[in-house]
Amino acid sequence: MDGPEILARSMTATRIPDRFGNRWQYHPRSDRHSKIACWAAFYDLLNTSALLRTHVADGKVIFGVNHTMQDFETRRKKDLDLVIARPGTEEPDAVTRARTLRSLAFHYGVVLTDAQADRLDELPNARGGPVGSVLVALEAKACMTKFASSRPRLYDELNSSHLTIHGASAQAAAAALVMVNVSPEFVSPDRDSPTIRAPRRGVRQHRRRHGVLPERRQRHHGCPRCSSAAPIGRLPLRPDDSPSWPHL
Repeated sequence: MDGPEILARSMTATRIPDRFGNRWQYHPRSDRHSKIACWAAFYDLLNTSALLRTHVADGKVIFGVNHTMQDFETRRKKDLDLVIARPGTEEPDAVTRARTLRSLAFHYGVVLTDAQADRLDELPNARGGPVGSVLVALEAKACMTKFASSRPRLYDELNSSHLTIHGASAQAAAAALVMVNVSPEFVSPDRDSPTIRAPRRGVRQHRRRHGVLPERRQRHHGCPRCSSAAPIGRLPLRPDDSPSWPHL
């Protein structure tokens, strides 16, 4: 599995500018981290699943970025960071037509080793397009500091995404990828404040809270096909130009 390493290496690059001329690895009002995380997850899936590679090569499966799903019972709508789906029937626009796995790697600033780049060239170049039946929906979130105050928001956002995915399609697999900062130092892009301490107990609290999401959903629907997963990665991040490395 290369995803965590790809995410850490790519986020070490300071590519997010602010109005003062600083460049950051991470900014709370940027979605760069979630885009790279979703790209890396899809890259790993293609590398590990021969069936998925075959379906992508045959055009049976495409991907969608920031795809809107709607719970048809509650009318709740959510934009999911990444979906893997059957192709839709409508004609794609020019932007969607040009979106591929390789083009997004360049656009997002994904940093690969030579070996990973060689494997990317060997993979079928998955294409974006209008989404039909969703097979997998992935929501990526991050918590870099203020663990206690962020915990209710994180839980609500993941839970609402979870409910929306299964409200739109009982067969879709709902997945969440959560990044939690475990660096002893944190420089705030918003406030440029002195060092903020990030205690490790916040990671353990997030693990416990996220672990109840699949259980609540299956009790609500009683549907054994409503599968879910919520892995958590721990990422030490300042987020200035200090190196990062993932822990799972």
